[in-house]
Amino acid sequence: MDTETYGTTTGRNYLVRLFMVQYNLILFGGAALFSLASASPLPLLIGLGAEALFLIVGPNLPGVRRFLDRRDAAEIRAETDQAVMSGVAGLEREYAARVLALRQALEEIRQLGGRRPEPGFDHAVTRLETLLPYHLELCASHQELSTLLKATSDLELTQEIEQLKAAFAAERDLSHRLALRESLGIAQSRQEKRTNTAQQLGRVGTKIASVERTVSHLRARGSSLGQNSKLGSEVEALLAEIMPEVVELGPRLGSLAPSR
Repeated sequence: MDTETYGTTTGRNYLVRLFMVQYNLILFGGAALFSLASASPLPLLIGLGAEALFLIVGPNLPGVRRFLDRRDAAEIRAETDQAVMSGVAGLEREYAARVLALRQALEEIRQLGGRRPEPGFDHAVTRLETLLPYHLELCASHQELSTLLKATSDLELTQEIEQLKAAFAAERDLSHRLALRESLGIAQSRQEKRTNTAQQLGRVGTKIASVERTVSHLRARGSSLGQNSKLGSEVEALLAEIMPEVVELGPRLGSLAPSR
């Protein structure tokens, strides 16, 4: 059985993870200290023997593996939650409320599995929870794109372009015509950027709504969700549909503010 069984962490050896369990380190350290205090190697030798047996047998027991996976998954969730809450602090109220609502919905879904969820359910929900930081990124991107769009309205840009076109057509001085032509090109470029930003905003908004609908649908299925043997494959299919690529953040699209 590989290290991805019950996979909440990948690429980490069960033996190493078991050795690093706090209680194991305490007992092993205690045996060493007792050996020093008694000036006898016997406690340490007994501790080493028990430790070797524990590390040989323990990593192969399904129950131990589930314990390690649940423990590590809980640590990862805590770290992710801390990062998400830190990110929420930088959002406007509307976006922050949406992220927190999704966080609550995911927590309710996890509770459907009870205190000791089945490995398949636990793994599926852990994968589903990857939507939370993704949703946070989408909301941050949507906020930034909205800010860019508010910098200049489409009507203002259209009026500016029409005025420059009219001025260019009426101007007879060659140097002035060249300057107007350059200004017109800049204004048209800004309008094109605004159009692209508006399209990107729509795509990000659709993604946000898709994530929220997916989680809401799963939560609405209630206790039957925990009894779904195909939940894992269903979640993977949903993730593949929702997160096929990384969302390009708004700041990379460039400024739409009028040039000075």
